[in-house]
Amino acid sequence: MNEFFSCYIRTLSPIHVGTDEVYEPTGFVVDEKDAVLIPFDPISFLASLSPDEKTRFSQICLKGTIGSILEIYKFLQGKSARGRQVKLTSGFVNHYRKTLSLPSGNDREIRNQLNQFTIGRTAFLNDGRPYLPGSSIKGSLRTAFLNARQKVKKLPPYRPNEAKKLEKDLLDGGSFDTDPFRLVKVSDFLPVGYVKTQIVYAVNHKKEKSDKEARGPYQILEVIEPGSLFQGSILFQHPERKAGIRIGVDTESVLGESEAFCDHQQKVEQGILNHLGMADNVLSRNGGSLIRIGRHSGAECLTIEGHRQIRVKAGRTQFKTMRQATTTWFASPEPRVDDPETPAPFGWCEVCPITAELEDRFFEMDSEWNKIREGQIRSDLAERERLEAERTAAEEEANRKAEEERLKAAEEEERKKRLEQLSPVEKAALRVGEPDVSENEVVDFYQKLSEFDNPKPLALALKEYWRRTGKWKKKDCSTKKQREKVAKIKEIIGEES
Repeated sequence: MNEFFSCYIRTLSPIHVGTDEVYEPTGFVVDEKDAVLIPFDPISFLASLSPDEKTRFSQICLKGTIGSILEIYKFLQGKSARGRQVKLTSGFVNHYRKTLSLPSGNDREIRNQLNQFTIGRTAFLNDGRPYLPGSSIKGSLRTAFLNARQKVKKLPPYRPNEAKKLEKDLLDGGSFDTDPFRLVKVSDFLPVGYVKTQIVYAVNHKKEKSDKEARGPYQILEVIEPGSLFQGSILFQHPERKAGIRIGVDTESVLGESEAFCDHQQKVEQGILNHLGMADNVLSRNGGSLIRIGRHSGAECLTIEGHRQIRVKAGRTQFKTMRQATTTWFASPEPRVDDPETPAPFGWCEVCPITAELEDRFFEMDSEWNKIREGQIRSDLAERERLEAERTAAEEEANRKAEEERLKAAEEEERKKRLEQLSPVEKAALRVGEPDVSENEVVDFYQKLSEFDNPKPLALALKEYWRRTGKWKKKDCSTKKQREKVAKIKEIIGEES
């Protein structure tokens, strides 16, 4: 009879399940003030940029050089974006600022620094939330199961290339068809509600106290924070009579063996932490069965006791094989472990059964998260529409101004053409009639009346100018000089004084 186990996983320490995905330089901004990384939707982000910024951003992206990656980071510095927020440590923010302060031109130095600034993403869903792949959970359960079989069979050490043979012998000569774990179906474990992630440094540290640091360089990883909840199921199928599967597996045996194996490994790890004077930053359990998953879970948790052949670095280019690893990895807020209270081991979780009460609670948490997400989607859509409306209005305004400038230029060109066809006196009369003509220009034109064979067009223009400025009628002429000018104009145009 098949056995269906509905359960949830609670994370007890930072978890990173790598998928070779990284946060691309063109896909996130860093809010230094709030210490969060914000992956953004490219369409919404581009809509928020001005036309000049879009052009500049596009030009940088098209370069495709090492230096251009640094230019992208610098371009995005201080920019705002909407999206999921990933917590940052102060160490990362300082690292980010230091990276952006690199001078351009030294491609080798930029390459070295950017290689250390790659941020690995943990496995995620389409909505951006992390999840725990069923393959990682099944792998952890299988390793614990094989260790339990080794305790029973006590097989002697095998050669390094005989790992597959070791597994078959532990499973009583089983092949894929007779492997009992073929009948164990582990679902992906999906997040319950909102699950927080954080960017940390994975730091390699020696298990024995030493003045020298471990050789392994740090890595920058996104991790699921301790206390996060994921819901899923494990199906234990009952083998058919002719299947040839001689080893039975069920919830009690598999989770019991995982608990025994992982509990032992955690106690060993706690002893190492105590020896190093470090805090044991692992959450207390709620009574579930212990498992360990994800990157940096420790070589001992991934191998079979009595058959461990762990490759350990013995020099710059030399390696040796040992039964125990000489270093361990910690999640740290800084690129190195300076404060013994801050690092935490990777990968610890517990598997717990789901009760009816918990199922209702998880449903409420998911419903609440979905409401928030739907609100964010509506808000993002409204923001995108607002930005699009602003962009359209800006384009229309730019087009209107461009059309005005075009018409103005066309009028100016037409004016120049007309001017070229006019006689000197007509040009002078035209200038006097223009609104921006100055008083000094008018006086100069008046004084040049005698230079023209036919001054009448200019005289008429001067008459109109003085009428417009209130200096034509006799009662408005406040000086004798102005009265003389008016009289001369009247004489030229044949008008009685």
